[in-house]
Amino acid sequence: MTPHLLILDDEPSLTMVISYMLQGMGWRVSVTNDPKEALTLLCTDGVDMFLTDYRMPQSNGLDVIEALRQSNPTMPVILMSGYALEIDRLVTERLGVFAILEKPFEQGHLVETLNRALTLLPPHSKSSMKQPPLKSPGGCSNAA
Repeated sequence: MTPHLLILDDEPSLTMVISYMLQGMGWRVSVTNDPKEALTLLCTDGVDMFLTDYRMPQSNGLDVIEALRQSNPTMPVILMSGYALEIDRLVTERLGVFAILEKPFEQGHLVETLNRALTLLPPHSKSSMKQPPLKSPGGCSNAA
């Protein structure tokens, strides 16, 4: 089964370019420019992997990852940023970030990183992870 990737970035043009490129390569891709919507999709849309920007006006990617980790501590997460030197590596390690991509990045580097992250997914879980509904203020709850 094709893995499902969610892309979160405040730049709609970037999310569309990455989405079209990966869909053309056979990936199932969802995109959002809103961190709150990203959390909802991560909890309800059978997402297997998460690609997120670090610096956004409404939030930063680490806040979204931290909320995700409350309910899904193992989902592969890739952080992308034009401000890679600002990112606290200890925090990304604690949050289990698989890789950090510095913008701008080459298409091949993104695809290689995603393919390496795929190896973290159990074969039976690709696009079939059960995610409970969103709880406030972040993360997913176990209640239906």
